[in-house]
Amino acid sequence: MNEGDMARAAAVAAANRLTARWADTWTGGGTVLSGIGVWPLLAALAEGAAREARDELAWAVGFPADEGLDAANGLLRVFAGSPALHYALGLWTAADLPVNDAWVARLAGAAHGVLDADPVRAQAALDAWGGEADRGAVAPHAGEARPGDPARAGQRADRAHPAGSSRSPVSR
Repeated sequence: MNEGDMARAAAVAAANRLTARWADTWTGGGTVLSGIGVWPLLAALAEGAAREARDELAWAVGFPADEGLDAANGLLRVFAGSPALHYALGLWTAADLPVNDAWVARLAGAAHGVLDADPVRAQAALDAWGGEADRGAVAPHAGEARPGDPARAGQRADRAHPAGSSRSPVSR
């Protein structure tokens, strides 16, 4: 096994541990859940974060923060090579939120978009990007747009959907 394969295997194992932690805390009835859909986003954010947020995200993903973006990119490459999974990962920020352009440029297979201050336009842009990124596998978000709350439009920013499954809205 080469170094890249070992890194991807470590990322998969960390995502599986995240899923196991979630499952251990679930007290409701039967459910299906997986950390694999959110793990790459959290790992990438861990590397780009600072101070307490960096530590908390690294703990959540069970992976060193300084390796988070490379691990996330490796896992996204695994997803991209699978005919059975459509995956879209995007980072959408408010116009007044500063981002590190060098970090954003390293996001493999991801998009960075700036949310319009008008939540209706922001949601439309997010839905258009999502439909293109996941090849129409997930229906647009049917949530309520709230004026002055562009973060609300980001609910659909990370989406995993098994290929061949029926279209359904994603609610978070």
